[in-house]
Amino acid sequence: MSAFSSDSSLGCDQAERPTGSIKSPGLEASEMPTGQVVCPLCHAAGSAVRWAEVHGLAVWDCKECSHRFAVAPCPAEHVAAIYDDAYFFGGGAGYADYLQSAAVLRRRGAYYARCMARHAKPGRILDVGAAAGYTLQAFVEAGWTGVGVEPNATMAAHARRESRIESLYGRLQEIPAGVEFDLVAMLQIVAHFADLQAEIRRAAAAVAPSGFLLVETWNHASFLARMQGRHWHEYNPPSVLHWFTPASLDRLMDSVDFEPIDGGRPRRQVTGAHAKSLLAHVGRSSLLFRGAALGCRVIPDAWAIPYPSWDLFWRLYRRRQTQPYASTPAFDRTADNAG
Repeated sequence: MSAFSSDSSLGCDQAERPTGSIKSPGLEASEMPTGQVVCPLCHAAGSAVRWAEVHGLAVWDCKECSHRFAVAPCPAEHVAAIYDDAYFFGGGAGYADYLQSAAVLRRRGAYYARCMARHAKPGRILDVGAAAGYTLQAFVEAGWTGVGVEPNATMAAHARRESRIESLYGRLQEIPAGVEFDLVAMLQIVAHFADLQAEIRRAAAAVAPSGFLLVETWNHASFLARMQGRHWHEYNPPSVLHWFTPASLDRLMDSVDFEPIDGGRPRRQVTGAHAKSLLAHVGRSSLLFRGAALGCRVIPDAWAIPYPSWDLFWRLYRRRQTQPYASTPAFDRTADNAG
């Protein structure tokens, strides 16, 4: 298989940055009227209004589908430029030391393995953005088999060497056509896609006919996100490019013929080190978070801190059928409530 290059020398010259017209990846220039921003979710042209500027990038709201998004300055080099080793070990919008999160990420994997047990026996899983393999490791311990795909070479090597899981260095296109999985997991991944529609199509193509897509992401319509405004910790472009609601995520999955069958707010923990790093990063533009970062300095780096998950949700999807399923259990829609 071809490896995805993460050469840190790749860059985007100022002359290459979008000026005037802004298009979403995956659309030809002829499809976009001059001077308009095209929504990467619904592809409506001219429906986007500028919501705010965060870290020097415009954040847009689509009036057609309510999706909130930013456009990657250099889509072709986005993954290599953003998810280098500094993202996992340099603090800021990433992690001070990703490997310190091993225990909390294994617990996250175990939680989702239990959620999946309500719908299917363990099968073959593809973990997209598997990083060091901790989440996938928990699925394997619950009886699943499978593979991770990770665009950072250091993380992929750690997953193979230390977590003892199969991990491919690259992106979704590294998965050969025709290879299918019973579950494709994208936990904290969809918000990072520079070419949203292309990556979702690739993920959907990797799902077996009776398989599932599992997604965890942030809810920009939640009370916490609305209260904090542009200082909400997830407004971190260009690392984060998409901010969903349950309804907009359902719309995205509907575009590849998947329907939601389960979901809710997950149980989540963060390490003290990650919390302090993130608060310090957000605190650059907010006195409130700057004060919180100072107060958190006494917290040990290795502590697992419960996160209330008010602004976080997960969805489980399965392929839509022409005939109704024998039974479709009701699921917790409390995360759908913006309050």
